[in-house]
Amino acid sequence: MNLKAKMPKNSIFFVSCLMLKFKASLKENFKKSLIFFALTSLCACSLAPSPQLNPTSYLIKANETVILKNIKPSQKSIKIAPIQAPLYLKSKDISYIKDNELGAYTKHMWKQSPVNLVSTMLTTKLEKNKLFKAVLNNNSQVVADFVLESRLDAFEQVFEGDKVYVYIALSASLIKGKTLLNSRHFSYKIHLKAIEPDLAIAGFDEGLNLLADELISWLFSLER
Repeated sequence: MNLKAKMPKNSIFFVSCLMLKFKASLKENFKKSLIFFALTSLCACSLAPSPQLNPTSYLIKANETVILKNIKPSQKSIKIAPIQAPLYLKSKDISYIKDNELGAYTKHMWKQSPVNLVSTMLTTKLEKNKLFKAVLNNNSQVVADFVLESRLDAFEQVFEGDKVYVYIALSASLIKGKTLLNSRHFSYKIHLKAIEPDLAIAGFDEGLNLLADELISWLFSLER
């Protein structure tokens, strides 16, 4: 007697249909998984930050001009106090004024803030001209004979109608002990022929060197 149960034909057909549906479902789910993975990868790529180009940075250096020649070096010293300035002149932004509104370039900047550019320029020019025995910074423990205090009022490019120019303004005071010896305001407009970054930087370079040279001539007239 055969004890093995025989499966009806209709049952075999039913099982076969189930198997086919199961395989089709697996195949469909696999396709959906691939599509989901591809879409996720694309989204991840699109959300990834795009590389940002570093802005071009500029530095102004003292030229070789020496205002005071063949003079007897002084035996006195001078200390350059920290330059006072509005907040925007303490950043590395290259600022401009257009329609009476202050702005800053995004693709161009200074390597140093305008305050530091002016301080470095004055120090270098004073040392080149040998007007004083020593030029000291504010961190020096040495008591200097004179102190140069200053305030940077403007260091920007200005758009005024059809005119474009660089404007630099500085107020300076020479102090001995607690006595104000003299003070003076310096200002320069360097007109530009076109709106180009290189021309603007050249204008700042020219204006700052002129300011430093004129300030040294002024100090020379006071010190003597």
